Amino acid sequence: MKTKIAITLPLLFLLAPCLAMAKSAKPQSACYNCTDIQYLTSRHFAISNPALVTNYASKPNIPYTKVATITVSHMNSAGIKRSAGVINDIMKNDAAMLGGNGLMNIQRGKTADSATVVHLTLPGTEIEPSYTPV
Repeated sequence: MKTKIAITLPLLFLLAPCLAMAKSAKPQSACYNCTDIQYLTSRHFAISNPALVTNYASKPNIPYTKVATITVSHMNSAGIKRSAGVINDIMKNDAAMLGGNGLMNIQRGKTADSATVVHLTLPGTEIEPSYTPV
C-alpha cells in the first residue's frame, strides 16, 4: 500500500502541469493558417495558381462570381505576428484553393485582414481560367 502511494504521488506532481495545460488550452481552429472562410456561392471552381491571383483595388470590368470572404489573422497559431506579405500570400493561396483568381474589397484590420475571393470569367466565352498542375 505504501509502495503504491509512494509511486502515485510523484507521478501526480509530474503530471499536474500537463493536466492543467490540457484544461486551459484553447481549441485550435479547423481553418488552415488561421483563416476564416465564409462561402458566398454553392458553385465549385477548379483550383487555380496562387501566382495568378490578382489583387483588385476596384471591381473588375469583366464578369465574375463572388466565391467567398476570407479573413486571415495577423498572428499565426504560435502567436507570432505575420508580415503584410505573408498575409497576402496566405490570402492568395486560400483564394486559389477555392478556385478564385482575384481578391477584391481587401480590408486591413487591427487583428486580421479580409478580402472577397472572386472567380473571373473570360469575356465572350464560357471558358473559365483554371490551373492544371504538371
